[in-house]
Amino acid sequence: MKLRFTKPLSRSRFMVRGPFTEDSIFLAQRVIDLGYSPVTFLEFWKHVFFWRLQRRRLQKKIEDLDESNVDSL
Repeated sequence: MKLRFTKPLSRSRFMVRGPFTEDSIFLAQRVIDLGYSPVTFLEFWKHVFFWRLQRRRLQKKIEDLDESNVDSL
């Protein structure tokens, strides 16, 4: 059993390997409380390779919004 978690817009990721027991369920709940979101196998590896692109897209959107607010003043 593998549980995979990523933290959105951050490089942080977390994988737990082990038998499916109450301990892994407890650990999964705590990891979710820390701000991680559970993901599938493909989403995990997509995050490993492309997390920087996602962050750049968000920063660009924020800059565009800031520029539009300045133009309206």
